[in-house]
Amino acid sequence: MTVAETRSKSTDESIKKLESQFQQYTSTNDARLEDLGKKLELLVEKLLPPHDEILGSAPVEGPLNAGMSSRSWLVENREAHGSKNLGHSSQSRVDIPYFEGVDLCAWLRKCETFFQHNNITDPQQKLEEAVLHLNGKAESWFFSY
Repeated sequence: MTVAETRSKSTDESIKKLESQFQQYTSTNDARLEDLGKKLELLVEKLLPPHDEILGSAPVEGPLNAGMSSRSWLVENREAHGSKNLGHSSQSRVDIPYFEGVDLCAWLRKCETFFQHNNITDPQQKLEEAVLHLNGKAESWFFSY
């Protein structure tokens, strides 16, 4: 065997060995990546429960579907239903706090107190007033449906 043939054979063997190592490395990394993906999904599910568990069922219509901002959608919706005044005066001592997705029950109690104090009984008016007080993730959630 010549020196060139020996080098060629040695190089071929090295290439095959490297290909085998690379294949093994790739398989191992794929398995690790899949395992990490599953763990990440579980972590996200624990940290961010489904929106309908937090905020109830989703509204049927929303301004993002129509391509308008949340505030303009509310103004347009009020005018369509003839409810420009929501039944409360600027002198109201009870106000609805802004809701950002935390402590839903407390926020709902405060909303009900506000509605009772201001004699708001129409469900559409209640919805419009509540939507005006959504912020952050809660507002994004509402208008994504």
